[in-house]
Amino acid sequence: MVFCMKRCFAFILFALSVLSPAFATTQKLHLTRANGTLLTAYYDAPPHAENFPIVIFILGSQCDSVAEWHQMLKPQAHRNEVGFITLEKFGVYSIDEINLEEYDFANSREFRIHDHLHFIRQLREGLIQGWNGQLIVVGGSEGGMIAAALTARVPEIIATMIMSSGGGLSSIEEVTLALRRHLEDQCDSDEELNYYMRQIQLKFAEMMQDPSPYKSFLGYTYKWWACHLKYHTLDDLLQIECPLFYAHGTEDEVIPIESADLAVEILRQTGKTNFFYRRIDGCNHQVHLSHMHVFAEAFDWLHEFLVILGHNPAVVESY
Repeated sequence: MVFCMKRCFAFILFALSVLSPAFATTQKLHLTRANGTLLTAYYDAPPHAENFPIVIFILGSQCDSVAEWHQMLKPQAHRNEVGFITLEKFGVYSIDEINLEEYDFANSREFRIHDHLHFIRQLREGLIQGWNGQLIVVGGSEGGMIAAALTARVPEIIATMIMSSGGGLSSIEEVTLALRRHLEDQCDSDEELNYYMRQIQLKFAEMMQDPSPYKSFLGYTYKWWACHLKYHTLDDLLQIECPLFYAHGTEDEVIPIESADLAVEILRQTGKTNFFYRRIDGCNHQVHLSHMHVFAEAFDWLHEFLVILGHNPAVVESY
């Protein structure tokens, strides 16, 4: 199956179905890309509001369904009286249905950005009744990088929440620093360390020259790596004008804290004042494992912003 990201997303098949009882209020949306492949999403309407913004949560780079994250975070959306949407990655159709061949063939940050832009185009055309034309995006790790890219491109986005996504360093600098620190604990000498770092740089060059979906390195395809390594999230962060919640753990072993610190320093140097930086002491890359409260803090920040904006969400204590 061949995919061309430059093809226009021109056609849509919209179907709506109710999920299993465990997902009581959640609806499953099925959209068809121009190339005939299925784009699956989950949607929850706010409990009471008839005219509302929509939050889009964007999963990180893991090969998982977003469905469990949807259920975990939708109460935060409910208490803010906003709609809540999540998109599955290509090849992921549910928690129990992941086509790894399809997933690997298409998986890249670029493809995921295009999927979200396609979905937003359908929102503009009336996909969700009651949407007031305003969007909020939230994401962690690669999901945060995609959130930044969307915010720089989509005028309907009025607020953005990003966790564990770095940005001050380029992606290739972030990966190089993280791998070097890991190898420092494994190597017996600087000579051995430098040898392995040279091999890693050669591997980076190989993957960028041959972005194959059929070859893998450290659990990701060459295609994924080739796309990831060419990005610098700072380019998008500098274009964001809406309020930004920006969080990163000091013990992040995947994207070093130095990258987030540098991004904040550069944003300040350029006169940006639209962001709140949450530096999380003792937190590693997996915020959801030990610091899930950071998402609650982010949605509290969103709540205050929505109130200021004139959207008055009711705080539901039961959540």
